[in-house]
Amino acid sequence: MRTLGMDTSGPFCTVGTAGDAGLIAELTVHAGRNLAEKLPDLVNRVLSDSGIRGQDLDGIAVSIGPGSFTGLRIGLGFAKGLAFGWDRPLLAVPTMDGLMRRVPSVFSRAAVAIPSRKTEVYLGLFRPGESGWTIEGEIKVRENDRITSGLPPGDIAMLGEGMSVLRRKDGLHSRFHLMPVESSIPSGVLIAEMGIELLKRGVIADAHGLAPMYIKRFKGIL
Repeated sequence: MRTLGMDTSGPFCTVGTAGDAGLIAELTVHAGRNLAEKLPDLVNRVLSDSGIRGQDLDGIAVSIGPGSFTGLRIGLGFAKGLAFGWDRPLLAVPTMDGLMRRVPSVFSRAAVAIPSRKTEVYLGLFRPGESGWTIEGEIKVRENDRITSGLPPGDIAMLGEGMSVLRRKDGLHSRFHLMPVESSIPSGVLIAEMGIELLKRGVIADAHGLAPMYIKRFKGIL
């Protein structure tokens, strides 16, 4: 199987292709306000580097959030267009699940923070299992100064663009492990690999009805 994956949920736009053996090609750029212009070019370049025609893909995988409202709309809209145009299955991958592929399962938990409003983040808590990381509870909205408040005991990996506020904070408890900055940058290849897993399980999104994952605004995580 070969899939195309893309993530436009944050400041970076990333597109990649993957097969059963893993990475084929990937490009990641800082999109800024020109996402709608850069995304089609990135897809064309990645497919060219991969030596794959769009019609030969087995599926189109796209990150569905949470994240930037505008970025998610652009990415999902473009992915739907490709899926319809090439008559390929559309595969929906939650943004945080894609980021968690970078985290080794040596921690008791992992927390992912994605910027929401200026003083808030979307916060998701994950735990390791036999088949990888699994989200624990629901994704919630947290104020920046309460990211670590109420998290369960044990060593916790901390990642995501929203964790930048903790990198500037003095006295962070030693049980909170800030992952390298690059761990917070989405990967089109990881999205594509998760798309292959969804295809094998027969989990195909409804290309007509699929919408970005928007999180209800209320405080707390546990």
